Amino acid sequence: MAMIYKIGNRPQSADLRTTRVKIELAKLLETTNENILSPLRYRLTRCEGFIESYGVRLDNLTATLMRGQLYALRENVDQLRFIDKSMLWGNVPLPDAPASMPPAIPRSEPSQSVQPNRVAEKVEDVFNDDIDEDESAHDYFAKENDEHELRREEDEQRIAVIVME
Repeated sequence: MAMIYKIGNRPQSADLRTTRVKIELAKLLETTNENILSPLRYRLTRCEGFIESYGVRLDNLTATLMRGQLYALRENVDQLRFIDKSMLWGNVPLPDAPASMPPAIPRSEPSQSVQPNRVAEKVEDVFNDDIDEDESAHDYFAKENDEHELRREEDEQRIAVIVME
C-alpha cells in the first residue's frame, strides 16, 4: 500500500513543479518584455509631439492648397463671365424658337462720349492688375511652401537625433 501512495505522490509533485515553472516563466517573459519595450516607449513619447505637429502642418498645407485652388477657380469664373457665350455655341438651331432672333450683342456704333483710347487704357489696367495678383499669389504660396519645407527638415533632424540616442 505504501508503494501505491508513493507512486500517487509523484504525479502530484510533478504537477506542482510544472505549475511553478509556468508561473516563473510568465514573470520572466513579462519583465523581459518590459525591459525591451520601455526604451521604445520612451522614444515614442518623445517623438509624439513631432508627429502631432506634422498632422497640424499637414492640415495647414491642405488648407493653403485648397485656398490656392479656390483662388484659381475664382479667376477662371471671372474670365468666363466676360466671354461672349454666343461665340461658344454659334448658331444652334432651336426647333421652338421664333423665326427672328435679336443678336446677342447689339451692333450699334458707340456714342461720342465713349473714347476708345480711355476704354483700352482701362482694359489694360485691369489686365495688368490680374497679372500682378497672379504673381503675388504665386510668390505667397512659394514662400509658405519653403517655410513648411524648412520646418519639416528641422523636425526630421530632431527625430533622427532622438531615434539614434
